[in-house]
Amino acid sequence: MTLREILHIEIWSKKTTRRIFSILGLVAGTLLIGFVVWFEVERHWLTKGEQKVASSALRQIDALNDANSLSDEEFFRRENAIEASVVDADRAALTSRDKAISSGVGLCLLNVESERMDLIQQRLIQEGRIKMMPEDQGRDRQTKARADEIVRGICAAVHSQLD
Repeated sequence: MTLREILHIEIWSKKTTRRIFSILGLVAGTLLIGFVVWFEVERHWLTKGEQKVASSALRQIDALNDANSLSDEEFFRRENAIEASVVDADRAALTSRDKAISSGVGLCLLNVESERMDLIQQRLIQEGRIKMMPEDQGRDRQTKARADEIVRGICAAVHSQLD
């Protein structure tokens, strides 16, 4: 075989190029569709385990919030038990929506704790054990009212997603 014959042999053809590009396009399309499906499932799917655990914790939080006549010791005992339920809800979270629900349940518990601490603070102020300046109380109430409004909105959203 001469050099001239070797140079005329076609090693790479247009057909080979088309095959390679079509295979690469098929692989890229499959990966893109897989990513979109995974993203949508991750974003919108609430797993059953998380739904059960978070619903249970949220019911306990609501029961604790409604029980204003509890002593401080009983309140904190129940609060510790509910905190374990919130931790379980956090552990059961698999998808990003699960994690958002778990965070919302944790915020609801913090809101109930905060309200109880405010009641304790008011009681101590009335008993004269703590002294606060009136202007500090006004600023504190305004800040607390804004924060409570935001947290109540989050808790309402968590309720609507779990009910």
